[in-house]
Amino acid sequence: MKNNEYRVEPSVLKKNIPVRMTAEVNSLPGCAKSVVIRDFGVRKSVSTANNIIEFTPDKTGTIEIACSMNMYHGTFTVVE
Repeated sequence: MKNNEYRVEPSVLKKNIPVRMTAEVNSLPGCAKSVVIRDFGVRKSVSTANNIIEFTPDKTGTIEIACSMNMYHGTFTVVE
């Protein structure tokens, strides 16, 4: 999280390659710990004990990431 936006690094991912994100939980305020990546069916509440988010991107484009209350946002890109 930087400037109240999710930051995914690297910000460009490859289609059909499994992704394992490690959330920096201490940088996530309140509801930002409840991460939603709707395009890939991800909905996960992260904590210091469980801060890994895993999924396989199966489509390309600019993908939105948000909190469950839709207050915090960010994007990343999936390419072929």
